[in-house]
Amino acid sequence: MKQLPTTAPPPRRRKIFDASFLILASLALVAGGALWWRDGGGAVWSVLVGNLGFLVLLLPKILAGLFVANAIPLLIPREHVVAALGRESGWRGLVLATLAGALVPGGGVMVFAMATSLTAAGAHLAPIVAFVTSWSLLGLNRTIIWEISFLSLDLVAFRYALCLPMPFLAGLLVKALRLP
Repeated sequence: MKQLPTTAPPPRRRKIFDASFLILASLALVAGGALWWRDGGGAVWSVLVGNLGFLVLLLPKILAGLFVANAIPLLIPREHVVAALGRESGWRGLVLATLAGALVPGGGVMVFAMATSLTAAGAHLAPIVAFVTSWSLLGLNRTIIWEISFLSLDLVAFRYALCLPMPFLAGLLVKALRLP
C-alpha cells in the first residue's frame, strides 16, 4: 500500500491587506459612515454586535470547511488528482468537476478552499473553473432546498437545463485561452 504524505504542502503566502480586503473595508467604512450619519452610533453598534454574534455561529462551520478542504491534498495522492483533473484530463475532468461542483454542499468558504486545495494537488484550471461554475449554477443542495420549495418545478427545470452546459463551456474557454 502506498504511503500517504504526512505533512501538508507548504502554505501559500497570503497577504492580509490585499486589494480585495481594501475594497471590502472601504465599502464597509462607507456603509458604516452612511448608517452613522443617518441613524447614529447606536445603529452602527447594533450592526457590529449582530455581526459578532453571527461570526460566533459561523466560525465552527468555516473552520470545519477549511479543514476538510485542506485535507484533500493529504488524503488524495497527487497522481490521482492529476489523472482525474489535470491538464490532460479532457472531457472526463470537466465532467468530474461539474458533478462534484453540483454535489458539494456548503458555501463559498468550503468550495473555494476545495478549489485552492485541488489546484495545489495538481488540478488544472479548466476543471477548477468548471467545478466552481457548477457549484454556483447547479448546486443540488440549493436547488432542492430553496428553488423547488419556492419556484415552480417547470421554472427550476428550465433554469437548470439552461445552466447545465455552462461549467463545460467555462472549462473549454479556459482550455481555448491556454490558461495555466
